[in-house]
Amino acid sequence: MAPLRGDPAGSGDDDTALVDAILTLGDRLNNDIIAEGVETVQQRDWLVAHGCRYLQGHYFSKPLPQARFLELAVGRCDLAHRAARASCSD
Repeated sequence: MAPLRGDPAGSGDDDTALVDAILTLGDRLNNDIIAEGVETVQQRDWLVAHGCRYLQGHYFSKPLPQARFLELAVGRCDLAHRAARASCSD
């Protein structure tokens, strides 16, 4: 995603209109849209406010070696699994 210039996320009207149109098109076609290159909290907030559910970029993590990525991913899955089990046992 190009830097959004001109709004709180930092983009111009043409850029925001294009991104908003892509998100709307994806929603109407029942396709998930993944925003790539998210680098700031403003970009994240703008995208989420406009209906984007999947984001990736340096805001979340710099590129990682595969082994480190797997450590983090497995750890998060374990936490999510434990939380789900705990809520089911209530």
